[in-house]
Amino acid sequence: MERDWVAELEEWLQKRFVELCKTIAQPVPFSGLRINPALGAEESKYFLLGLEAGLFQLDEMGYIQSELLPPPGKGTTQQKVCQVFSYDSLPPRLVRECICQLSTASSLIVKRGWPASHIQMEPDLKGDLDMPYGIDILVKSLTGQILACVEVKRSIAELR
Repeated sequence: MERDWVAELEEWLQKRFVELCKTIAQPVPFSGLRINPALGAEESKYFLLGLEAGLFQLDEMGYIQSELLPPPGKGTTQQKVCQVFSYDSLPPRLVRECICQLSTASSLIVKRGWPASHIQMEPDLKGDLDMPYGIDILVKSLTGQILACVEVKRSIAELR
């Protein structure tokens, strides 16, 4: 029987949310973590498979640490580009698009067979591309040539 990917990811997110609230000394909201829109089965599956494969990990402050992301800025060892939980305003909340991005990158590697070294999340494209908007994921060839640019949205409404 196949795993219940959605329930498993929801449980993982709820646990990390409670841990984050303790770390930042904020009470856990009575409602718990709100996940909106709901997680999809494929999205949950590839997020968890990427996590299990070590493609990324969540630090105690809610940031993703990964070789897929740009290196940390000067004077820090922590990557602060991709945040699963935001607490700029309280109460803390899930950054739903981050789940989509990580799942998509993991799917490219785990399902489609792209080498992780060819996938770059949140790329710094200064001078490489003249784009009117940001790119969430970049797929490059062995020679470093850009093959695909991916913009991830958490819902159909945002995509439109």
